[in-house]
Amino acid sequence: MFLAEDIDRLMEEKPYGLIESPGGDGKLYMFRNPCFEPEQIGSFKNYFRAEYYDWIINCVQYAVEEDRIEVNRSCSFMPDDQDIYMSEPELKYIHLYEFPDKLSDSKDAEARATILVDSGIAAKLTFSGQEGADSVYYHCSQWFRCSLYYNLLTNEVSRPQVKVYDPDENSKGRELTGEMCPIIHKSDLDNEASRILAKYYPEAVDNPQALKGEELARRLGLKIRYVDLGGSVHNRGRLYLRAQDVTVTGGGGDQMHLHVEPFTILISQYIRDDVKKREDAIIHECIHFIEHPCFYYFQKIHHEEMEFFASDGTMPVYHGDSTPIDQIERQDAQLTARVRMPRDYAKKIIAESLSRNQHVDMLTAYERAIRNLAYCCNISVDSAKIRMIELGYEKARGVLNYCNDGYAKNYSGAEDVDHRYVVSIEQLEREYDRNPNLRQLIESGAVVYVGGYLVRNRPESVRFENGRYRLTIAAQMNVAKHCIGFVVSRTGRHYAFDPDSFHKDHTKYSADVRMDEHQDLAGIMELDGAYQNMVEQPYSGFADLLIQYMKQSHMTIGNLVEDTGITENTIKNYRAGKTAPTLEYLISICVALGLSSRMSWRLLKAAHITFEPSDGEPYQSYCFILDVMAVDYSVDEVNKYLQNKHQLPLSYPQTA
Repeated sequence: MFLAEDIDRLMEEKPYGLIESPGGDGKLYMFRNPCFEPEQIGSFKNYFRAEYYDWIINCVQYAVEEDRIEVNRSCSFMPDDQDIYMSEPELKYIHLYEFPDKLSDSKDAEARATILVDSGIAAKLTFSGQEGADSVYYHCSQWFRCSLYYNLLTNEVSRPQVKVYDPDENSKGRELTGEMCPIIHKSDLDNEASRILAKYYPEAVDNPQALKGEELARRLGLKIRYVDLGGSVHNRGRLYLRAQDVTVTGGGGDQMHLHVEPFTILISQYIRDDVKKREDAIIHECIHFIEHPCFYYFQKIHHEEMEFFASDGTMPVYHGDSTPIDQIERQDAQLTARVRMPRDYAKKIIAESLSRNQHVDMLTAYERAIRNLAYCCNISVDSAKIRMIELGYEKARGVLNYCNDGYAKNYSGAEDVDHRYVVSIEQLEREYDRNPNLRQLIESGAVVYVGGYLVRNRPESVRFENGRYRLTIAAQMNVAKHCIGFVVSRTGRHYAFDPDSFHKDHTKYSADVRMDEHQDLAGIMELDGAYQNMVEQPYSGFADLLIQYMKQSHMTIGNLVEDTGITENTIKNYRAGKTAPTLEYLISICVALGLSSRMSWRLLKAAHITFEPSDGEPYQSYCFILDVMAVDYSVDEVNKYLQNKHQLPLSYPQTA
């Protein structure tokens, strides 16, 4: 609770103030100033229009009327000694561009703070001349282009170049937004990451490897210091582009002043030994130095208190309306991920990992590929998963979904592009309170919550094993058919920026969800009687049937191990009803036993696995194998058939 004198004091202070410890030990703690309201982030286009509009118009008018630049005339027969008058000028656009690359990456502050301003002016021209004794006037409209260089540090403006507008002429350099954020389209992010690597870390292009943040900073001319950033909200890293005194925490926990030289990165000493966080923070600040100096130098014009760029760890990707801080941080996060996981290097690691793990089921293979990419690039598993999806491996969406303090059961995630199937208890409770349709589903028993999924309560979707529900293989392979989908809801959150750093002042919230209402609720409600079938042991019937089919085929456990490559313990567990078979392994067993189509489908049904050709690949191929190939072909021959269709094998039989 703040007293009146506290409010008066806070009105004069910056976004973060200090308050004494309630324990009376004299220590000071940082807190958010509730009275601080930061100004808006400035737009250079608005600034330039307000400050230089008249000057630009006068420059164009002088070039037309005094320098008499060549213009496109609609009246070509006008005499050369005619007079030209410009009227009704209008500033149509302002485009901003970075300085040429050879200077934009320079460590010289003035070179990095120089931009090209390209403005378009439309005006009406009047030509006057003599035809005999008569004065004649002709009028036309004309567009002009006025280009100049602007130094954001000194506010110096170069002599403008005025010429007739040519729509086919493109300005050199990369375009900037009004707030000085480079415009990099999503399709160009990988190319920009490659450009950064080629310029500053070329060995990573010729010989793909994980980047070392300290080495990249050294090549950029940046110094790194490890300090205790204390209670600052920016507790991982800061990039300083000018010399200044900053406040850090000393050895005794007291605050102390530290002089920071220009082009210095401060990194929290607490992440120095955490390779993933340290590398991410350093490379994050290096990308700011490469991509966003113009943003910093322009904002300094209006926000003198702006001190540094900051790194607070992984930034979520927001959709819809966003501030310029969102833009530069999202752009930085995307480029940092691509620099740490270059496209060609990441694809090579993923392909090699999937190739090594062809003997396991698809979901396990994808999980191992993600973990291997994370290990090779010194990054988090979540970052590796996102990168894998970006590179076209859509099925990775269903792997390693963190929920309720653990990872949910993997599923074939290609269908998860527009929906979310893994939801936490907290998210589900909030949607339960506000959505009567969801309450009706849950209270009727038509659905059951299983390890992060809201699953349709029927035998082919969930099984009851050892006192708990589990997803069936069929549900894992087609989650959209068996589980309730949700869509992300991002309502009711407001974010501001901290002008001390021009960094996002945000609180991390897990994205909220709402139930997808286009799932045939009436059909789901008809399933409420399925619960009674779930309390029985679902695999006892499968185990008995498997033993029966093995006897009929005169197949021993050893023979089945040799023909399928499935381990002996796994087959014994299947026969004892202790574990559920994976879909691929079960089809491999059907092929090894030489079962007819009818017998194969009966065995799958006993394991509560159902699918049909209309479900698409790989189910169409699996149906063909069970209906046509199982009787007369070996597992090895079936695997070659799947390989020709670019699909993973069922299992790996032992070969001599």
